[in-house]
Amino acid sequence: MSAARTTKVPHQGTSDTTPARRRHRPAVLIIEDDLAVARVIEQALSSQGYECVVAEVAEDALQILMHVPFDLAVVDIFMRGQGGLVAIQAIRRRHPECRIIATSGGWSSMTPAEALRAAWKVGADETLPKPFRLETLIDMAQKHVPTS
Repeated sequence: MSAARTTKVPHQGTSDTTPARRRHRPAVLIIEDDLAVARVIEQALSSQGYECVVAEVAEDALQILMHVPFDLAVVDIFMRGQGGLVAIQAIRRRHPECRIIATSGGWSSMTPAEALRAAWKVGADETLPKPFRLETLIDMAQKHVPTS
């Protein structure tokens, strides 16, 4: 299993009284094997007040979810390992309160629309075909987990 690249571990209540720590910042788990795409998503959501953690494969994401709850997950459907559909099912089963945005550019003989339809069936709250506008992703995130 590859190591997850985490950028910030979501704040879990400490006595830190700095302004950034006094209020809850919604935690987002980004499950994306293309690190360039993951970085862009992370930067976009962080700029809107979300605290982000990136996992490159579903297996790493599920390990992280055993220890840290998230408000939102942005999940790519096709990646090495178990893949996004398995991750969505596991997130929905273990953390039903976590909102899920599924993304896909399709793969082989499966179109993005088919992949996203499958994601919807296993529990995604929103679906977003790749390539997508960051504004659309931010709007979806704000709809389900507002930062203000």
